[in-house]
Amino acid sequence: MSLGLLLYTFGTGMARFDQGTPASWTEVAARIVVSALGFPVLTLLERHDVLRFPGLWGYVPFVGNAAIWGLAVALVARHRRAS
Repeated sequence: MSLGLLLYTFGTGMARFDQGTPASWTEVAARIVVSALGFPVLTLLERHDVLRFPGLWGYVPFVGNAAIWGLAVALVARHRRAS
């Protein structure tokens, strides 16, 4: 799903590149979904100016993102074994 939406947003962006028209609401929504699926922690942090991680602490959101996806894979694997 992420790859399909990424290709869609890239294709629509390139289609309107020479014309300079603004992005449609479906393109904007697809771009948000792509970023939320790829990096959920970073997407949340971009939307809210609550937490900032200066310097090397900037890796903390990437570790959190990896932990979320690792947990998701582990839960899917556990569910498949139980079935």
